[in-house]
Amino acid sequence: MLFNRRTGKRLAAGAVALAAAVSLAACTGPDSATNDSSGTEGSGEVNRSIVFDYPYTMLPVYPIVLSAAQEEADAQGYELLTTEDEASLDKQVANLGTMISRGVGAIVSFPIETSALAPTLQQAQAAGTKWITYGGNMEGEDGSLDLANTESGELTAKALGEWLDAQGITSGTVLVLGNDTVELGRQRTDGMIEGLKKYAPGLTVVQELALGSDEGSSVTQAKLVADPSIDYVLAVNDDTAIGAANAFQEAGKDVATSFIAGNDGAPNVLKDIRDGNGYVKATIALNLSEVGRALVQTSIAAIEGTGSTTWSAVPVMATKDAPELDELIAQFD
Repeated sequence: MLFNRRTGKRLAAGAVALAAAVSLAACTGPDSATNDSSGTEGSGEVNRSIVFDYPYTMLPVYPIVLSAAQEEADAQGYELLTTEDEASLDKQVANLGTMISRGVGAIVSFPIETSALAPTLQQAQAAGTKWITYGGNMEGEDGSLDLANTESGELTAKALGEWLDAQGITSGTVLVLGNDTVELGRQRTDGMIEGLKKYAPGLTVVQELALGSDEGSSVTQAKLVADPSIDYVLAVNDDTAIGAANAFQEAGKDVATSFIAGNDGAPNVLKDIRDGNGYVKATIALNLSEVGRALVQTSIAAIEGTGSTTWSAVPVMATKDAPELDELIAQFD
C-alpha cells in the first residue's frame, strides 16, 4: 500500500464536529439542581449525585443519550447533573472545579485535552469524587467508557473493502480525512489506516487532516485537483464526510462508482444511506441509549464499590443493507 501523507489545515473549533460520535449530558445543570443528593461528610452515606461533563452539548446525539442517562439515574435513585463547557477547555476546567467543590459522588468527563485535566482528576479524587473518563482513558481514573474509537475507524475501511469486493475492484486511490486535535480523532484515524491495510490493501492511500464539512469539502477539492483518480474517502466523522461528498458532487464524480464512509451515525447520513442515492454509503454508529445507561451504571459502580466501572461500546457498520439501519434511524425520531 502506498502512502502520501500531508498536513492539512486544522481548526481548533473543529473538535466540536468530531465529538458527534459520542455525546450526552443530563437534564439539570449545576445551578438548577434542587435535590441534595450528597451524603453528610463523615457519615458513611453514599453521595448519590453524578455529573456528566460533555463539552459539545449542541450535537444531535445529545438529547438521545441524555434521555437514557436521566431515565437510568431516576430508576437508581441518583441525581444527574451537567456542565455547560461550550467546547472551551477553560470552561471545562472551571466547571469541573465548581462541581468538585460542591461535592458530588462521581464525574463522567469527556476531556477536551486529557493532559490538561490530569490535575482536575486528582483534585476530584482528593475530594472523594470518583472519576469516569468518557471516550478514552486517563491515568489514575476510577473507570471508563470505551467508545471503540479505533475499531470504529477500522470499520469504515471494512465497509469500503466489502463494497470494493462487491464491485470487483482491487485498485484505486482512497483519501483518508483524519484528525489529530483530540484523542478520539487520533484513534479513529489510526483505525482507518490500519483497517485499509487489512481490508483494502490494493488501494493507494492519500492522508490529510480535515474536520467538519467546510474542511472536508475544501481539502477534498484540493486533492481532486491534484489527483482526479480519487474515488473513495474515509472521513473521521460524518460532518467531514458530507463535505467530501459536496466536493465529489462539484467535481462531477459518478455516485455509482464512488464511495465515502463517515463515523458517528448522524441522522441525516443514516437516512441518505437508507435511501441509497448519495456518495456517503456507510457510517459507523452506536446504540446511544446503551451509552446513556452505561455512564450512569459505571458511575454507581464506582461510588458504591460494586460492579464494573468500565464499559465498552459495540460499534455498528451502517450500510444500506445493515439490519440495524432502521433501528439506528429510529433513535432520532
